Amino acid sequence: MNDILILIAFTIMGYSMRVFGLNPAVFIIGFILTPFLEQNLDQALAIVGTDYHLFFASPFSWVFIALSAFFVYSSIRMRNKAARAPQEKAV
Repeated sequence: MNDILILIAFTIMGYSMRVFGLNPAVFIIGFILTPFLEQNLDQALAIVGTDYHLFFASPFSWVFIALSAFFVYSSIRMRNKAARAPQEKAV
């Protein structure tokens, strides 16, 4: 019975994601990768202790911060461009 309830819960969640225009693939990837992220973040915090500035001390970390910022910016820009496209066609 628990398997059926889990199936129903994920079906409702998947349908509601489609209704709100969210991509279910992103949720699945996040659902799979979150435990690895949590484990590695916990390990990194144990290594650095209270010196949080060490997360930003290496050029390697700055590259990943810059890439993350770029992808967030490009995602927002593409969403805004897609929202404006139907309005410009109507004019």
